[in-house]
Amino acid sequence: YTSAQAKDSYATLDEILEAKMADEGVRGITKEVLDACVKITEALRVNLVTVADAQNSVFGDVQLGVDVIADDLMWDMAKSS
Repeated sequence: YTSAQAKDSYATLDEILEAKMADEGVRGITKEVLDACVKITEALRVNLVTVADAQNSVFGDVQLGVDVIADDLMWDMAKSS
């Protein structure tokens, strides 16, 4: 447990990154990676339900499918930055 109390407001991502990262380029790529993580999460929510139900393999086919989805999205992010 924590003794932290809820606040009325919290620092934005931009405020935190500015305070913790001096390099603007690093801040930019960090935000791009976080955006890619959101896209991966959304894609997995849609695809995992259908993939897991359709596959009966015990050899990691579902995990492989997850890895391919995440890898494709990360490469797309890297190519566009």
